[in-house]
Amino acid sequence: MEPNIAPRFCSLSVAALFTFVLLSPRIGVAEPGAGTGTKGRETPQALVETYNDAVARKDWKTCFLCYDAKWRADFMGGLFYGIGMSGDESLKAIVKKHAGEKLADADEIAIPAVRSDTRMFKELRMFEKLQKQFRDLPAFVDEISARLDAMEQAPFQKLGDVKDIRVEGDAAVGHGKQNLPPPLDLPVLIHFCRIDGRWYLTIADPPPPLSVAARSAQLQAEVETVWVLLCCSGPAGGKEHHEVRMSVQPFVYESNKPTLHLVRLSEVQAKKLIKYLETDGFLEKAVELGKQEVPDRDRGPHTYCYTLQVSTTNLQPTEDLGLKLHEDLGWGPGLVKRLEGLRGVLDEDGARALDAILAEITDEDTKNGVR
Repeated sequence: MEPNIAPRFCSLSVAALFTFVLLSPRIGVAEPGAGTGTKGRETPQALVETYNDAVARKDWKTCFLCYDAKWRADFMGGLFYGIGMSGDESLKAIVKKHAGEKLADADEIAIPAVRSDTRMFKELRMFEKLQKQFRDLPAFVDEISARLDAMEQAPFQKLGDVKDIRVEGDAAVGHGKQNLPPPLDLPVLIHFCRIDGRWYLTIADPPPPLSVAARSAQLQAEVETVWVLLCCSGPAGGKEHHEVRMSVQPFVYESNKPTLHLVRLSEVQAKKLIKYLETDGFLEKAVELGKQEVPDRDRGPHTYCYTLQVSTTNLQPTEDLGLKLHEDLGWGPGLVKRLEGLRGVLDEDGARALDAILAEITDEDTKNGVR
């Protein structure tokens, strides 16, 4: 099975819904402020009990207030995604009803500082705006969650049995399980933070990306699971370009598509490829998925863009699931140079696959007058 290392993208419908909220006129009847409260959140254990009790009672506002800004931001992103994709007019009506100037006593939680290269950084910036564009954000979450619950899509789930909570200063972590039936109820870490004496559920910051040397060393150590994907992205419904998939493990499928090339790598060749990627600049330029967000793409004058993804799977029983690297290679002369270098370290099958891409790029650039 091939690894899924695609970055997460917001749909146009969700972006449009956010825009609608941020640009909506400040109208409507004021609603009471939510307040933050302290009871039931004096310790992480008390917070878990308070949250699970709120889920059982369908007290969605309290559930939301148990989240810190990072979890609220992630929650709101998923909530608006669901609203935008559903096309349900009743959900959109609730959004419109609550959009407006924030009440003076409405709950507003502080926005923490996070690394600017993470997905959470973007989510927190959007959440910061949402806090000011809803008269009472917890009240909005409560009403829309009630509507979703009636549609059998309740957005809050009970936390599994959280044990062995370890507190270190204003942070804590416990061991729980996913709220799924066996055998899918896999172990999961539950993170907490303390703000102004109150405990909140939070999302742990991703560790910093590895250095070039550390990336190379991990790829070499996990070489038997190396997976390489070279593919082209562009407008929906556009031309289908050549794609190359390379793997040390045998492929469990075949392809009859003339544009899809499956290349089996030996461990020796994979190690040679990793060494080349270290000198080529890929290991320095690539973002580490799970730790870094793929930057917005600057397509320039070109509609299409080739991307290179290299990943491994950690077969040891640790929290480290492997390395997942991604770089946009763009289009044009710069892409040709990168592909020609990559071709030089591949054996016959790989070189032939790269030749197909290079011929296609050269042909399209000639037709479009690109030099």
